Amino acid sequence: MEKNYRPMTAYGRSKLANILFTRELARRLTGTGVTANCLHPGFVATGLGQRDGGIFAVMVRLSMVFAANPEQGAKTIVHLAASPNVASTSGSYFIDCREAVPSRVAQDDAAARRLWRKACAWHVFSRRLPHRREASEETLYRSSITYRRE
Repeated sequence: MEKNYRPMTAYGRSKLANILFTRELARRLTGTGVTANCLHPGFVATGLGQRDGGIFAVMVRLSMVFAANPEQGAKTIVHLAASPNVASTSGSYFIDCREAVPSRVAQDDAAARRLWRKACAWHVFSRRLPHRREASEETLYRSSITYRRE
């Protein structure tokens, strides 16, 4: 693991990757009738960080007083899945059931394409590793989207 690993930096990068990957997926799905969007659910009361020890876990537990409950956190997800108002919207970022503008770096289409290519390369590499997959992982793999070279 990296010497200067910072959990919050890693978390932020994972959220950026979600947005970039969604943008590229939406681009690739153009004209298929399938849409792809991403969202920020807000601060939701989950188990994340609560089982850890130390001051961080204490702060997380105390902050849960201000967090939305899981039903409230799912509101934007349900909106994107079921609302006819966004049925043709694709490649967008949503907060509180409304389209929002992500950060400048999250709008970098060249970075989205690079991430897509890397993810596809990692996926192909992982298939070649000699390991045993659980049945659910195998099912997930078979139902995954196939990468087409441009």
